[in-house]
Amino acid sequence: MAETVVLMPNGSRFIGFYDSYGRVNDSLNLADQRGDFSVYHKACWELSGRPEFTKQSPHSRDQGFCHAMHGKPFPPPTKEWMELAKSWQYVDRLITGYWRMRAELDCMEAEKTWATLTPERQLALCSAYERDKTDRRTRNRERELAYYNDPDENAVEPKKEEDPENYRFDGLVFDYGWLGVLVTRAAYDR
Repeated sequence: MAETVVLMPNGSRFIGFYDSYGRVNDSLNLADQRGDFSVYHKACWELSGRPEFTKQSPHSRDQGFCHAMHGKPFPPPTKEWMELAKSWQYVDRLITGYWRMRAELDCMEAEKTWATLTPERQLALCSAYERDKTDRRTRNRERELAYYNDPDENAVEPKKEEDPENYRFDGLVFDYGWLGVLVTRAAYDR
């Protein structure tokens, strides 16, 4: 459906590939066009009997807001739409607040657990964490290189080994993401 036909009132016709940013074949930028024009999917234009220009194309609901910026603006939102948008804003604020609170609690928990370690154990944890992270990245890189260098075109792309949720050290459990923050902080403090 990327093949497009653009019809102009003067009878000009442009046929090419539409890039979703207003350009057809990089030679015609619809956003720069003044006056009326019609745009068809090429298949729809052919099924319609290849009509000539008759009127400006209506705004298509399956196109993004970019088209409204360069043509006729969207109709003003209704009262119902505004109420719905406000309710979603409230829900979004509530969810964002919840996740911020969870993040702060997780951070405090990680800092509290970190503080139970002696400076020597913190350093050992930093080393173990960095070694683990480097080893995982190396394994991922080696699997990727083996895949890209494999002459077999049917080779299956390797799954990336993801970071764990938690990291265990000296019987303690750390959130892996927050441990990364603590290790980085420790590196700056040294």
